Amino acid sequence: MLRKRRPDMVRPFRMWLYPLPPIVALVGFAYIVFVRRGSATGLMIAGAVVLVGTVLFVLRGNRAASVS
Repeated sequence: MLRKRRPDMVRPFRMWLYPLPPIVALVGFAYIVFVRRGSATGLMIAGAVVLVGTVLFVLRGNRAASVS
């Protein structure tokens, strides 16, 4: 947001070789998650938690919108 509204503002730091470090970190994280033993079970549980949380969030938002 600051980059759009105040492009002339001095930034406190700059990331060297951006966007390479975040990409390397993401690839390393994905490698660790997918290569470890039992990762499929853990990923399915995490996906189920995200799905249930999303459904509850939408239902609660719809209920709050109908009450207002």
